[in-house]
Amino acid sequence: MLGSGAALGTLESAMRAALTAAGAALLQAVLQEQDDGYCGPRARCPRCGGHAAFAGTQGKTITTVLGPVRITRAWYHCAQCRHGFAPRDQQLGAGDGSLSPGLPEMTALAGAETSFARAAGLLAGLAGITLSPRTVERAAPPPGRPARGWPALHTERRPRA
Repeated sequence: MLGSGAALGTLESAMRAALTAAGAALLQAVLQEQDDGYCGPRARCPRCGGHAAFAGTQGKTITTVLGPVRITRAWYHCAQCRHGFAPRDQQLGAGDGSLSPGLPEMTALAGAETSFARAAGLLAGLAGITLSPRTVERAAPPPGRPARGWPALHTERRPRA
């Protein structure tokens, strides 16, 4: 049926894209079924400690290792420091950024090994994740520091036999 290696490669690429898209859709459906982070009419502001008022809901796109997913979350606004925030972002581990907790480590590893533009290209080619070189730069460790989660074998000395 396949006849050549090119056909297998085409099938592999198509299957990976389809499975990744299905995974992102499933992840988004699971996240949509969860609580939106509503904490009542008031919540403590993480920036200044003031009392922030519920201001409705806002959508957010989070880039995950499976691709982008869209979530809806309760939004609070603090009149004291004029800062807005969504408690759900902290609950999900996304913080103020747009990357899921699993993606910064992958991005940091790629950014620590090569230029940020090339790392963005590698992530797109190998994992199907589209990030800007600037996003890769923000996730990369500072010079002289290893990327988070870098395998211990890169820093350990092996015992002499």
